[in-house]
Parts: sequence; structure tokens; C-alpha cells
Amino acid sequence: MTDAKGGEEETENSLYYPNIDAFVEQYLAPMYDLPKTQNRVWCRQWWRHEGAVIRLHALWLSWEETRVHESPGTMASWILNIADPMMAVLFNPTSGPFIGCSEDRGHESERPHSDGRLPCDPPPTGLFDPRQ
Repeated sequence: MTDAKGGEEETENSLYYPNIDAFVEQYLAPMYDLPKTQNRVWCRQWWRHEGAVIRLHALWLSWEETRVHESPGTMASWILNIADPMMAVLFNPTSGPFIGCSEDRGHESERPHSDGRLPCDPPPTGLFDPRQ
């Protein structure tokens, strides 16, 4: 769709970044290019970590929503309340999804459980009946 000036009209459905990879590479990577410390870890193969992908996907979509509906202070609020806390979880070297990885060494597949998931016992029958 074009606007009155012949340019592309931006709609609520149009994305600035076409996918999560573009968002990470073009926006987050430059924004969070901070000095290396022992208190921060990143994996250059972030897409191999389910816990990272779900968080980065949420960051991307929430950024796109913020961008379209931006009012004064909205982007600052997104950074302060969404991006920085989410990135703190991702960067956490002791409990984040990149445990064992290194910017220098790269990806390490270190999972605490052999099947790559938290152990779960089934709940008692009837505890979680389907909603009516």
C-alpha cells in the first residue's frame, strides 16, 4: 500500500525487521555490544538455545509493537522494563541459557539434564481438567 506521497505506508502489520535473526543482528547485537566481563556470557550461535530463542523472539515482537505504537517515553520504557531485564537473563553466566558458551570459544552444548528438559512428574488425574 502506498501513502499520499507515493511512499510505502506503514501499517500495524508491517515489520521493520523481517525476522528474529535480522532483529538480533542489526538491532540487539550493536545495542548490547558491551565490554566482556565474567558477569556476562553470549553465544554467537544463540539460535541453538531454546531458552534464548523464545526470549529473543518475545523481545523482537514487543519491540515491533512498541515501534508502531510509540508515544513519548514508550521506547525508553521498553528498554528499561523489557529489554534490559530480558538481556540480563540471557547474559547471566550462572543461570542463563548460554551457560558453558563463550564469545571466544563459541557454542557448548551443556545441559543439566540428559534429555535436555526439566524433570516433571505427571499431575494427579483430574487436577487440570480441560476448560469448559
